[in-house]
Amino acid sequence: MTPDNHSLLDDLRLPEAGAVELLYTRFRKSVSRAVEAAGGSHADGNTFFRVAVIETCMLANQNMLPESADIGNFLCELSTAHFRDWASERNLYLNTPDIYPEEPIPDAASRAHTRKLIRARKQWQKLGERCRPEVVTAALIDVNFKDSACLEAYLKSLPELIRPENRHALPPEAREALTSPLFKRVCEIVDRQESVTALNQNPASTSERRRNRLIAAIVLIAAALIALWTYLSAPKPAEEIFNENYAPPNSIFEDKAERTLRDAVANTTPESCKRILEDADVYFKQKNWEEVIVVLFPVTNSDSDVCKSDALFYMAIASLQLENPELALECLSKISDIELYGEDLYWYQALAFVKIAAEKPGKRSLARKAVERARSNTVIPERKKQAEKMLSELGD
Repeated sequence: MTPDNHSLLDDLRLPEAGAVELLYTRFRKSVSRAVEAAGGSHADGNTFFRVAVIETCMLANQNMLPESADIGNFLCELSTAHFRDWASERNLYLNTPDIYPEEPIPDAASRAHTRKLIRARKQWQKLGERCRPEVVTAALIDVNFKDSACLEAYLKSLPELIRPENRHALPPEAREALTSPLFKRVCEIVDRQESVTALNQNPASTSERRRNRLIAAIVLIAAALIALWTYLSAPKPAEEIFNENYAPPNSIFEDKAERTLRDAVANTTPESCKRILEDADVYFKQKNWEEVIVVLFPVTNSDSDVCKSDALFYMAIASLQLENPELALECLSKISDIELYGEDLYWYQALAFVKIAAEKPGKRSLARKAVERARSNTVIPERKKQAEKMLSELGD
């Protein structure tokens, strides 16, 4: 490799957005033409160039990209190989001779695995905003999501990945696609570069941009008026009640200190547990809720009730942040340290039921009972006042 290619390889290992931009600027057109020469369309060329860039970044990070490889030839041959694999899977006839790569590109099985990962992520991105966190949570931890409409919709979108022996479980490729930090980072960088490339290829005229802004302004004003009318004429939605009353702590340790001071309950956290809580608190402060769950989940099998209760409690809060009240309730129900967590346990259970009522209006009466129980078990005047207001807004 030339020194320039060495530097590029180092940047791809991270990966750096600038390195991906360089690949797009220098090689995208030539690679796309090579795929077209192999029998594909212009769109096929762009699609499989993207696939090749993702796989190249993954290989570089894992030190599996050959030092001697010419990046341009490598991307060209890898993109073309992916296209031929894809065409073969669909029994498409290509009236072009077979090509034998000069570069040591990944074998067919590895290429197929990469396409499956990309397919799993693409179908996840098509889910609604409410469903995406639930499916990610299912991929992160082994939780019973019986009758989950979100998971069912996601699994139906991936029939080619489903294992016949377990049709109701997330396939391994989906779990990897949704939980691998490296794959997520690479895809996000490539997606941003795709957006920039598309924008540069389709510049809007000044008059068109002005017209689009005017249309957007009109739509926003109309939406605001409709929202105002809905708000004034309809009973208060459970979602609004939840949002007005749900205020998660900013930090795990600040919350623990406040609770201990308030309840005056002796609670010694083992050092091993404290270190894990510190790791989780970093993500908690960053509002990276999926990682909070990943870090804390192993602690739920701890022999220490204190450790287990702490992990379950903050997993419940993270689950509410991920709009998964069912998982939050499951975590709260397993907390054994009622003496320390009772006050907050009932409060977050009530909020979880209110959140469920936002999605299932028939559950408002159940939410009301949970709020009533929280009101009866709180000694905090402000919280009691909140609960009474929530009860009046939930109605009979």
